[in-house]
Amino acid sequence: MVKSFKINKSIGPRQQYLINKSIILNYIMENSKFLTRVKIATKLGISPPTVSKIIDEFISEGYVKELGKDDSTGGKKAIRLGFNAKNRSLIGVDLGKDRIRIAWGDLKGNILEKHVGFKIYYKDKDLLDKVIAEIKSFIDEIEKNKDNAGVFRKNLLGLCIGIPADIDPVNGKIISTPLFESWEGLNIKEIFSKYFDIRIYIENSKNLSALGEKYLGLGTKHRNFVILEVGEGIGAGIVIDNQLYKGATFSAGEVGFMIGDKKKLYSSYKLKGYMENMASPNVLKRDILKIINSGEKTIVSDLVNNDLTKITPAIVCKAANMGDKHSKKIIKKVVENLATIVLNLILVINPEIIVISGDLTELPNVNNLFTEPIKKLVSNIIPFDLPIIENASLGVDAGISGCLIFALNNLMGNKYPYKILIDK
Repeated sequence: MVKSFKINKSIGPRQQYLINKSIILNYIMENSKFLTRVKIATKLGISPPTVSKIIDEFISEGYVKELGKDDSTGGKKAIRLGFNAKNRSLIGVDLGKDRIRIAWGDLKGNILEKHVGFKIYYKDKDLLDKVIAEIKSFIDEIEKNKDNAGVFRKNLLGLCIGIPADIDPVNGKIISTPLFESWEGLNIKEIFSKYFDIRIYIENSKNLSALGEKYLGLGTKHRNFVILEVGEGIGAGIVIDNQLYKGATFSAGEVGFMIGDKKKLYSSYKLKGYMENMASPNVLKRDILKIINSGEKTIVSDLVNNDLTKITPAIVCKAANMGDKHSKKIIKKVVENLATIVLNLILVINPEIIVISGDLTELPNVNNLFTEPIKKLVSNIIPFDLPIIENASLGVDAGISGCLIFALNNLMGNKYPYKILIDK
């Protein structure tokens, strides 16, 4: 049955002009090919005078730049146009890795400067103050560059912080954060707004890694994919039909709390999940130390000249590559647990691709030691075609890249929300 409805007010000329302005800017942002005013008007079906007027406005605002004469033959050559990604900039901060990572990026999400800072100790009561100080120091260093003098802060639009936590997206309040216990219930957005006079955005770090790979990495060609971030915490960023899926209480993807043993159903893992205790990279260090302290002989001891403080997950991987049986056994257990996570994600979500990211991807020979064995184990059980399983193309930078994209989408999306899909 057809329903009738009443329109109280039709769109006016001013509103239509703003919609056209949004459509034009988004089209220019998403097209890397050289464009001209005439080509834009033809492709979008907007009158040439309107397009020309809007383009002139964007040039004066710095969002569009002229790139020289078009190469077309015959008649007066048109001026080529392009999006000026360096007109403004953003800061991204990823706290979901072993160390704090900060990036300065442009309006395309490209990283201009990157900083890997202090090691994160999740029980550190002064962690919040240290994070704020580190960001301030990073910004100060950028401003010292003579090319940025006097313009950096003026052109800085926003700051996005990725935290391994469930976050209320409206007010920036942390709902749950097993790793950052002292941050539970804090309004991080409000706190950071007191120290930085720019727009502040807060999001779960695994979700930001998913956005990074979606826009700049392996996810660009896939509508349904999962990024499995493996570090001190383990989480999955889920994209379904090109949309980030967060769940009813913003807790989707907390796969670090999966269990691999039914006996563990009677255990409590409120602070740190079972899989985070069994499959994080630091498990390699923890378990090899147990073996060494029990009196067993391992190549790891030789590699660090018996200085156990120098043992890292990377050292354990190096020993495994050299044939050390204890290191290989520890890695095998981690692989089995990660394969359990990947298997369940595939069975429940049926994604086109699962991207593995985080601190794990920084380990030596990660493909042969972890990724390929995981694929082999999963392929034995999956009753349908196995999705693509690959290491993140952005590596450990997926998080900070996602921060930049998240801030960009919020800033530009709120101001210029309209666009139309056109075959390129």
